[in-house]
Amino acid sequence: MEEQAIGKVSSRSIKNDSCSAGKLCRTMIRSIAIFFAISTLFILIKLSDVYSLKQIPVRYPIPAAKVVTKESQTTTYPDTKVTLGPPGKPKLILSWTPGPGWDYMHLRDYAKPVFKSLGCKIDNCIYTEDKSLADKSDAIVFIARSLGRKPKKLPHQRWVWVTHESSCYSGEAGGAWAGMFNWTMTFRRDSTIFTPYQFVVEREKPLAKNFTAIALKKTKSVAWMVSNCHTKSNRERYVAELKKLIPVDVYGGCGPLKCSKRDNERCLENINRDYKFYLSFENSISTDYVTEKFWKMLDRDIVTVTRGPANYSRVGIKPEWHINTNDFKSPKDLAAYLKYLDKNVTAYVQYLEWKNQYTTGNRLKAYCDLCAKLNDPSEPVTWFRPGTLANWFNKGHCIAPKDLNFKRRKRRQTDTFIY
Repeated sequence: MEEQAIGKVSSRSIKNDSCSAGKLCRTMIRSIAIFFAISTLFILIKLSDVYSLKQIPVRYPIPAAKVVTKESQTTTYPDTKVTLGPPGKPKLILSWTPGPGWDYMHLRDYAKPVFKSLGCKIDNCIYTEDKSLADKSDAIVFIARSLGRKPKKLPHQRWVWVTHESSCYSGEAGGAWAGMFNWTMTFRRDSTIFTPYQFVVEREKPLAKNFTAIALKKTKSVAWMVSNCHTKSNRERYVAELKKLIPVDVYGGCGPLKCSKRDNERCLENINRDYKFYLSFENSISTDYVTEKFWKMLDRDIVTVTRGPANYSRVGIKPEWHINTNDFKSPKDLAAYLKYLDKNVTAYVQYLEWKNQYTTGNRLKAYCDLCAKLNDPSEPVTWFRPGTLANWFNKGHCIAPKDLNFKRRKRRQTDTFIY
């Protein structure tokens, strides 16, 4: 009886244990099924979102998608599927000029179609100044100092802020224009589209010239053509001190030697023939700011003395092509070096031979870059937030000269000034 009782108890225990195990198994299976169902649904939703992003053109602004860092000047919308039209479709670039006589980059000098005549690798862009086509334009180019009346901005457009004025003389596009610009086209190397006054190209073969003979025919020392007599760079003060140490002939509105705009080319030819050095001094010392004051002398047989940004190499100008005042502590030190070159024909000629390997290219190449960017579907939608365009272009980029802190002292026979 006792064994039977034990057997009955064991049988019931096993049955109960099996029942408990079965419930536990069913619960676990149900939980696993629910987990897989939820996971599958989540994955399908994500795939649906991705597929939708690929199919639906994105219009900005999209506040939820924006990426803004504390240091950044622009707001970036990382989705790159902005409608720019089918590949190969012509892109219309409108120059928002102040008036019919305004030809900022001299694009009118080129035969139609402009971008084909420029030799752009991507040349399906059309240039116009017809403001009635504003709503059909893929890009509108605005000159910073002459913005004019603001048109209506459409979602597909890129607005381009263009300037060749230095940071010392350029204001911000504020007011109704704040936060409207997507891209920049300036002489600054970190612009969206780098647009210097000129590009440098290497000659296939240097010009055949007898630079020693050319140098020996020169009878004068330093020339400077200038019309703005009061500048941020204080170049007039630098030259005033330099003139006390070496002969400097000043042409134009700030000097006794006159040269009208009509005779400008003839004057430059005379200077090129007679002088050994030419002062290419900018009106302000601003990051990457190098104007025609330098470029117009690159192809001439004269050594250029520059005064401008600290790093000319950033814009493609090699140190062997020019003498940079930044490399000298004072006008006194510069004058001593110029006098050395004046007496040392071999060292002087070396400068002419170095730069003879290069020449200026077409600065309108920048518009080829603009056309290419308009055709690039991977180009992110970016624009400058209100107030940040000025920070990017102006803040810390107008530089005060540091080599004019000399003091007068009592004259001695051995020197005139202490620097």
